[in-house]
Amino acid sequence: GGHWVDNKRDGVYKPHQQTDQMIEFIKEQATSGKPFFAVNGYYPPHDPYTAPKEFYEPYRGKGVPYAGYYAAVSAIDYNVGRLMTALDELGIAEDTIVVYYSDHGDMFSYRGSDHKFTCHEDSIKVPMIFSQPGTIEAGSVIEDFVGLQDLMPTVLDWAGLEIPDYLHGSSMTPLLRDESTPWREAHYTQNITRDQFVDQRCIRTNEWKLILSRPVGGLRSYTGNHELYDLVNDPEEELNLYNTPRADGHNQYLHFPPYTEITAELAQLLKRYALEIDDPLGSDLADLCLLEMQKRSEVEGS
Repeated sequence: GGHWVDNKRDGVYKPHQQTDQMIEFIKEQATSGKPFFAVNGYYPPHDPYTAPKEFYEPYRGKGVPYAGYYAAVSAIDYNVGRLMTALDELGIAEDTIVVYYSDHGDMFSYRGSDHKFTCHEDSIKVPMIFSQPGTIEAGSVIEDFVGLQDLMPTVLDWAGLEIPDYLHGSSMTPLLRDESTPWREAHYTQNITRDQFVDQRCIRTNEWKLILSRPVGGLRSYTGNHELYDLVNDPEEELNLYNTPRADGHNQYLHFPPYTEITAELAQLLKRYALEIDDPLGSDLADLCLLEMQKRSEVEGS
């Protein structure tokens, strides 16, 4: 069952129930005259990929892979729409800030992992959508590097509360208002380790991504090698440019030049971010990478 009340697929879909409960809460708050804060955490489209039958109709019989996943996405979209409609009908839509976000992506075992755990875009690039009528221009897009660590500071800022210094994130309100403000030049990511995968630390700029890995436990099909991706020419992260040129089964990496200099620059950047949040594993992996790049540079220069 998974996403069904009492685990019965012909019963009540939990997102429907959650939405009913939140709408009732919003109705109560709307008449109180006081500000309110509410969070609704839908579990779908996490596996098992299920939804009520009517949400499968656009996908069944059309050769769509993972039809259950898309059906679950449609079901969540339907319920978010119900919440937005409720705000409008209660006359508080113009005075309510809505944030829609996800905690991780899904790789569908493409990289030897089910739905998350590594630092590839499939796993870490997620939706974050804001609605604040009168303040945020509809359809505007923020190109800066933001993450879930920035959500709490932003909410505190909206509420006029002090933002603690120990938080790693920053308020996004200047970005949302299209105001000029100093912001991070890259995004640092730590993965969550399961015993069959790897510890990973990642730094991502607009053009490059460096993933440094340390094997832990049994690795299944994931090798845990370090990875370097040219995101401009390879946004799908198919060609690992770390340690090129190199021989491989199809000799596809032999014609690539060495990327020693950019790898070292990214490792330095990764180390800086790791030190800022007191992440010893990140700084250690960066040091090892820098040592490797130094040795490689000496060989290339000889």
